[in-house]
Amino acid sequence: MQNFGPGELPIVIPDPDHVFLQVDQSGAEAYIVAMLTPPGGNFRKLFTNRIKPHVYVAMHLFASVWQRRLPAIDMERFLLADIDHLKGLKGWKELEKLIKASDHWPARERYYFIAKCCCHSLNYDATAYSLQMSILTRSEGKVSISVKQADAYWTMYRSLFPEIPKWHTVVHGQLKSTRTLRNLFGYPRYFTGSFNDSQFLKEAYAFIPQSTVGTITNIAFTRLQDHVERTGMDLDLLNNKHDSILVQVPRRRKEIMDAARLLTEVINMEMKSPFGETFNMRSEIQIGRNWGHRSKENPEGLRELVIKDL
Repeated sequence: MQNFGPGELPIVIPDPDHVFLQVDQSGAEAYIVAMLTPPGGNFRKLFTNRIKPHVYVAMHLFASVWQRRLPAIDMERFLLADIDHLKGLKGWKELEKLIKASDHWPARERYYFIAKCCCHSLNYDATAYSLQMSILTRSEGKVSISVKQADAYWTMYRSLFPEIPKWHTVVHGQLKSTRTLRNLFGYPRYFTGSFNDSQFLKEAYAFIPQSTVGTITNIAFTRLQDHVERTGMDLDLLNNKHDSILVQVPRRRKEIMDAARLLTEVINMEMKSPFGETFNMRSEIQIGRNWGHRSKENPEGLRELVIKDL
């Protein structure tokens, strides 16, 4: 069930008089990549200012699209602005909303989705061809770009975040020295294979972020089960999906509030970067009467739950 597709998720429902709660690590892999790069880089600034990398990347990759759709704003000002000042520019909220909305446009115009794929792939030094195939695979064949387009996105991404290829160089040096990498919990992995194999290097670059995220979820899952057994809390753990946990609780305000706070507490762990800074992971809670995402076609699906509003 970890690999159910979007079309299958709505058939999964909780027990009668219960609801699903799902806690997701919010942009966790990208956040860890940012904290693996030195302070002061653009990728870190995005998280400091709570700007989604997908939005920022899409803004740069498809600037002409946004300018046509929002003729009243000056895209040049957004493109040249320092990230620290971006959210203060007039028209930012409208631009951000439009960029996110493109995720639901026709396949050839899913600009937010393409930017998201760029972040997932290019953080780990994928080639233009690999990026092209990743977009095609992730969209189940619906979104197709040329290798020329993928190469242009690759070039733009590296110009936006030059600190990321520098981090790749550091990882490469560690591999050359010991062939061993450790995630942010200190858990090691020994890498075998050829340094001439691009897949070998991509797996190495992805190891620390991906392994750290999975370990956070595993520890949180264990702590939740320990809490249930210790306190008798009416909460059922249902699924560990690498960066998210699905539970069901009684459909009552107090139980929902208590569970949501507990889920947030166990997964928002304090971590330490290689540069000695501490930082807290971030998460989002969703609530629903089935496992699919809420939409017009699926009105009882998962939607964001704001704990302070309970």
